[in-house]
Amino acid sequence: MDTNIKNIIIKSILFEINSDEQILLTCWLNENRYNKSCYKKIKQLNNEASIISFIESIDTMNALNKIKNRINKDNTKKRATILAWSTSVAVAIITISLLVINYTTEEITPIIASSTLNQDSISSKALLTLSTGETISLGTDNEINKTVGESEINITDDKIVIKKQINTITKEKQVLSMNILTVPHGESFNITLPDGTKVWVNAMSKFKFPNEFIGGKRVVELDGEAYFEVTEDKNNPFIVKMKNYDVKVLGTSFNISNYEGENISKTTLCSGKVDIKLNQQNSKHITLVPGNQISINQLDNSTVIKDVNTDNFIAWRNGFYYFENQSLEELFKTLEKLYEIDDITFDDEKLAKKLYSGKFNKEDNFNKILKIIETGTDCLIIRDGRKLTMKNKK
Repeated sequence: MDTNIKNIIIKSILFEINSDEQILLTCWLNENRYNKSCYKKIKQLNNEASIISFIESIDTMNALNKIKNRINKDNTKKRATILAWSTSVAVAIITISLLVINYTTEEITPIIASSTLNQDSISSKALLTLSTGETISLGTDNEINKTVGESEINITDDKIVIKKQINTITKEKQVLSMNILTVPHGESFNITLPDGTKVWVNAMSKFKFPNEFIGGKRVVELDGEAYFEVTEDKNNPFIVKMKNYDVKVLGTSFNISNYEGENISKTTLCSGKVDIKLNQQNSKHITLVPGNQISINQLDNSTVIKDVNTDNFIAWRNGFYYFENQSLEELFKTLEKLYEIDDITFDDEKLAKKLYSGKFNKEDNFNKILKIIETGTDCLIIRDGRKLTMKNKK
C-alpha cells in the first residue's frame, strides 16, 4: 500500500484529514471492494486476524503514539476519553470502547452514552438470490461466475454483469424468472442488465431482475433506491415496477427512491423522458422532463412535481449525500440506511421538522457527522448504542 494512503488513513481516523486528502481517500476506496473492506475494519478497530497484518504494515507504533498524544490533549482540554489498549502478535491493536471529541468550542452533551458501541458496524452482507434458489453472499474479493439458463452472471467487487442479449422470441410457457439483489446498510451495488442497462442499487434496497428479457419485455422491480441508465430500445420500453406506481422509459437516466414504510416516493429525471403510471383505479399517466422530480404520497397517491438540481439526488453513487432544506426527520431516515440505527427519537415535534442543508461523505465517521449536524441545527444528539435521541439545546 502506498505510504501516502497509509498516512491519509491514519489522519482520517484522527479526524485530521483535509479536503484534498479526503478526495484521494475517496478515490482509493472506490478502486475496489477490498480497500473499502479494510478501511471499515480499521475504523471499527477490529482485531480480526485478517487486519493484523494490514495494521502491521502501517507504522503502527507511530500511529498509536499520535493517537495517544491527541487523546491526552483532549483529556486536558475537554471531557475524559476512555480507551482500551490490547496487543496481538506483538502488534498493538486499538480497541475503542468510548471516544468523545468535541468539534466546537461550546459545551455539548456527549454524543456517545454507551461504552458498548461498535462505532460504524456493518454486520450484514449483500445477498444475491438467483432464480434457481441459490443464494450468494456478495462482498468477497474473489470473482464469481454463474450460469443460469442461457445467461452468464459475473460478480466482481461491487459489480454484477449479466451477459445475455434480449430474447425477442416468446417461447410457449416460458416463465420470467427473477433474481433478487438485497443490499444492507451502508452498501451499494452496480448491475449491468442483459440489454446493457446499468443500475446502481443503494443501501437497504431490494432489486428484482431477470436473467434475460423474454419477448423483448424489459421489466424489473424495485423496493428502495436505485439510479438507472437505460439502454435505448424504441421497440421495447423499460419498465420499473413498484408497489404504487410504474416508471416506463425508452432510453433515459433517472433516480427512484421508493422505500417500504416511507410515505413519500420520489422519481428524479436526469435525461430523456419517463411516463409515470399510478397503480390505482382510473390511473393517470404523468410525463416528466429532465430536471423534474415527482413526489408521490403512497397513502393517498397525491403527487407534487418540481424542478430540482438532479446532481444532488444521484451523488450517492459516489458516496456523497446532499441535503438542501430537508427536515431532520428526512435527513435521519437517509442516515439510518447508511449506519445501523434502530431507533430515532425527537423530544420535540418541531425539532423533527427543523430544516438542514449540508453534504456528507458516506465514509465519514458517524459521530463526526452527528457533531456537524449538532452545530448546524443548534440541537443536542445523544447516541446510545443503536439509538439516537434529538433534543433542543437549553
